[in-house]
Amino acid sequence: MSSPFERLERDRGPVDDNVFVVMPYGRKEFVDDQGETVVFDFDEQYDDHYAPLIRSLGMTPVRGDSLYSGETVLESVWRGLQEGAIVLADLTGSHRNVMIEFAWAYMLGKKIVPVTQCKDDMPSDLPGLRYVSYTPLWKDMTRMEDELKNRLEILRGETAAERKLVPMETGSVRPATARVVSRTREHVVVEADQGRLGVLGAADVEWGRIVGDMTHLFSVGQVLHGAFETVDGYTRYTLLAGQANPWHSLANEFPEGHTFTGRVVNIVEGLGAFVLVAHGVKGLVPEKLLPPVDIGTDLRVGVVRLDVAGRKIQLRPVGAADRQPGSGARRPRRDAAAGRPRVGERHDAEVVKTVPEDGRSGGYALVRLVGGPTAMLHCTQMSAEVRADLNLGEVELGELLQVEVVRVNDEGRLWVRDIPDLIEDTAAEEIPDAA
Repeated sequence: MSSPFERLERDRGPVDDNVFVVMPYGRKEFVDDQGETVVFDFDEQYDDHYAPLIRSLGMTPVRGDSLYSGETVLESVWRGLQEGAIVLADLTGSHRNVMIEFAWAYMLGKKIVPVTQCKDDMPSDLPGLRYVSYTPLWKDMTRMEDELKNRLEILRGETAAERKLVPMETGSVRPATARVVSRTREHVVVEADQGRLGVLGAADVEWGRIVGDMTHLFSVGQVLHGAFETVDGYTRYTLLAGQANPWHSLANEFPEGHTFTGRVVNIVEGLGAFVLVAHGVKGLVPEKLLPPVDIGTDLRVGVVRLDVAGRKIQLRPVGAADRQPGSGARRPRRDAAAGRPRVGERHDAEVVKTVPEDGRSGGYALVRLVGGPTAMLHCTQMSAEVRADLNLGEVELGELLQVEVVRVNDEGRLWVRDIPDLIEDTAAEEIPDAA
């Protein structure tokens, strides 16, 4: 999966009557104009107010979380912004991702309707861009809907004057020490000398993998030694400047079905064994297939799947069959006397059913906790990578995930979220460099 920041250029045009809605997702906390702390459900705001109002005008509401098609979250948002004839931006709470997407829409010359519950959330350096205010009170919500309806009808009739981004024909690499100033799951923002800012994407950290959650690896104030790299007019910060991409060579040398002997360099309880393949890249033998091995063991394995875009290699011991509980496999068991799992507990889980999103309802996966009950992993609780794989049909039955319990009802039904990258990050810290 490539970084959404590798090339941010215009490759789509607006779709008539599409209204792309930029807003926070789920329940979020913010401080309102009276200084009161408010917890507000933005999904209900979209479902109960924005989407019905837009449809009443014969227009089509679109949010980024409805556009998954194998892309990352930011790639989906970039596609939706380009295709939006009008952009409705709820800036309440000044959430970082929302403000980035709002800036992209402004950069593209989109027809924008900003709405907010906090007047200070509206950027002060954009004169002439009038916003619509609202509060959770019924009277204010009704007024907001009337004003928003009028604004959409007016903008619908105006001629678009959008911009097309054209890449510059330049290229350079400039080494620079930089300090992390902010971070999200998908990227971190760094600041170098003289206040120069850059974005370090999840694909620019190490060639061995694409980092799924950057907050596990980087902290605000951390000093990085990388470079600003300009390719086709776009500049990004990278830790891989000057290093050759090994994945094209790996694809040629280790096609699916190829067998070889590799050395076990790390074993992670509940996940499996990491085997050194080549060029410093490791592949994973799932725990359910793993014979008794130790770090340093030479193991004969075959390539089951080599994912160049996702930077993953799945291996299988030659002649191995799925190991059953009690056969020596390293599968942790839950003590039945301990009772049902609790919120916050983390477990290894095996995928037993998958249902992709169909545009009308959310997709999900049913997973069985190792030694325990079945749980619901809804698409809204999936990492961007797992959600994309779900909709591509690439989440396989029997695949192991690490999950965290987020809800348990009175009947003992479980809801979980996946946290695969926590294991990967831990494993990466423990695996010695291949020298």
